[in-house]
Amino acid sequence: MSPQLSTATIVKVDTLAAVARVRLEEARVLHRAGKYAGAVYLAGYAVECELKVAICRTLGWSELRRTFMTHDLESLLLHSGFDGELRKDVEMSKTFANISAIWRLEGRDNVRYVTPATFAEGDARRFLAWVAGPKKGFVPWLRRKASKKHN
Repeated sequence: MSPQLSTATIVKVDTLAAVARVRLEEARVLHRAGKYAGAVYLAGYAVECELKVAICRTLGWSELRRTFMTHDLESLLLHSGFDGELRKDVEMSKTFANISAIWRLEGRDNVRYVTPATFAEGDARRFLAWVAGPKKGFVPWLRRKASKKHN
């Protein structure tokens, strides 16, 4: 018997997109307040949400399916349909690799469970730039690519 993908849904794509925007703003607020580990976590979570939005829009779904309830950014990127475009963009590939490495802490414990002292101000600033920098950030890049693909 072949495995079947779950059709159970958990959140509407528009809600997920709104959550991504809010979490990114909350990451900026935490960074300004000196809460660097929280800022990194929420910025990474925003990337995760944006990739899940991209998956839904690529597949024409109005809701995220339980099948994609993962925190693995590389897997989400693959399923989003934008992995090929990312590989063509050397600079953005490096940016995404940096984000992904921090998100999973180079294979050690997950970023969700780190102590507050794990990240210094500069670490969080760099991470936020990789995630949300207007010209070189992954989230704006993904949004631009998705907008072109789905319009």
